[in-house]
Amino acid sequence: MGGGARTAYQAGALQAIGQLLRGLTALGQRVNLVIVADHGMAAVSEARVVRLDRFADPADFVLVEDGPFASFNAVAGHESALEATIAKAPEHVQCWPKAQIPARFRYGQHPRVPAYLCLAETGWLVLGKESKKAPHGGTHGFDNLSPDMAALFIATGPSIRQRATLPAFDNVDVEPLIRDLIGLPARKERDGDDAPFRKALKR
Repeated sequence: MGGGARTAYQAGALQAIGQLLRGLTALGQRVNLVIVADHGMAAVSEARVVRLDRFADPADFVLVEDGPFASFNAVAGHESALEATIAKAPEHVQCWPKAQIPARFRYGQHPRVPAYLCLAETGWLVLGKESKKAPHGGTHGFDNLSPDMAALFIATGPSIRQRATLPAFDNVDVEPLIRDLIGLPARKERDGDDAPFRKALKR
């Protein structure tokens, strides 16, 4: 989305948060407020596009989705040719067979994940074919370690120390924090950990 759209969206979000805070104050409620975003955004452009169908033979694959990453399956009998091609992916994109997707992405184990994945460099797109609509604005879905993919996190309230700055953490750590704030015990099976927040909480 463009700069104007972002400004309008941000203004609307701030208005909604302000309305919530005024309502809580009117009710005499002192609450812990946690504000999060699920991802960051990176600017994209038609000048930063890698075409999958130009470095891989379209006869070798069936596209599932494209954008910041492309996922696709091989046409039956074309697996070897496709794997040889994506092993020599061009600049600004990395490709892997499903079994070789880096473990840190925590992606590729589910049976619905296609057999091959190509991930574009942040700010680039990997598209399966020519699009009638030129890429513009911003999007997400790039490497989660990219600074542009970092998300907003703000927490305030009676259980939270003022002006505490936290190091970066995974979004899945927010769920254990919420459980702490509302007094629920930790779940035995969980992806996140409340460790990043312990020093910021009043005990």
